[in-house]
Amino acid sequence: MTKLKLLLFFCFFATLHNTTPLQGNCCCPYWYVGVEGGWCRGLGHPDEHSGVGGVFTAIAHDAKATSGYNVGVNLGRRWNCYWRTDISYNYLHPRKYNWFIDQPPVGLPAENNIPFKAKLDAHVILANAYFHLNGILPVAFFDPYINAGFGFTFNRLHDIVEISLTNGSRAPINSKTTGTFAARFGVGILKEIFNCWIFDVGFNAYYIGNVHTGSFRTNADGSVNRVGVTDFKNNWIGTVNVGVKYAF
Repeated sequence: MTKLKLLLFFCFFATLHNTTPLQGNCCCPYWYVGVEGGWCRGLGHPDEHSGVGGVFTAIAHDAKATSGYNVGVNLGRRWNCYWRTDISYNYLHPRKYNWFIDQPPVGLPAENNIPFKAKLDAHVILANAYFHLNGILPVAFFDPYINAGFGFTFNRLHDIVEISLTNGSRAPINSKTTGTFAARFGVGILKEIFNCWIFDVGFNAYYIGNVHTGSFRTNADGSVNRVGVTDFKNNWIGTVNVGVKYAF
């Protein structure tokens, strides 16, 4: 009886597996799990913000996320030659997020603007849809696609410091986490490298909404005072990713 159960289980598993094979670039329906990683960088400058700083009348400007890295995982299903959907999590980490504050009287020369430095973490969770062009374009070797995804992100601006123009000292400002709407738009290609394993290269633009600082600064003498919150809106992060997926 035990041998019969094992044989039935084996036949069931083999049947299930054989109903989801990869057939070149145009695939029968299958599930997949994937990992990816690569480079990221801020795209453009987010919206400027007024009413910040110790006197609450300054203007923050020229915010920029520099280059860094990102990693992610995804779980999804290929429905037919044209459509694929998945749920993804990506950690975006530009190494630096810098900006300046123009203190009153506003309009002083740039060398009188106070520099700020920070680090940015974004934890992005999205539901994604992919449209594959393999069934339309005469491309035999690769499976190109376009994609869009929507969801939410938790953005954390941390290790924030205000740099003194007089002596270069650094006054820390407390960190802040923001939860907000997120989206992703991109293009990429898939390529089966061997049975059940798929190579993936993608180029994406992430919209991660707003990021902002805390509202307290620690001064050189150890005292703490309230400062205006700097809130940068409409942040975009570009990524170049390489990944691998396992189909089952």
